[in-house]
Amino acid sequence: MNTSSFIGGVLNNNVSETNGYRMLRQLTGKNTLICGEQWDVVYSKLADAQARGEFEDKWEFSDAHSFGHLKGVAVSGNPSDPQISLDPWVNEFKVTHPSN
Repeated sequence: MNTSSFIGGVLNNNVSETNGYRMLRQLTGKNTLICGEQWDVVYSKLADAQARGEFEDKWEFSDAHSFGHLKGVAVSGNPSDPQISLDPWVNEFKVTHPSN
């Protein structure tokens, strides 16, 4: 699945914002999505791709919370697949391969 179109388009972090700055975003007119909103977009695209059968294995996508931040985790039903941490707020994708 090609994610570059929505990672580089909808999810654009020109201004550093958190949930507490939603009002500032409305006042300034900046359309940057906050971290949780960005993860919602990515989650929706991944879930739709899975529903269309675009992945070889069954994947589960879930929220990964940290203090004041939300990103996601993708875990495959295939134990030989890696676990993927997705943080669209910082355009970061970390792949953790299973140990043998």
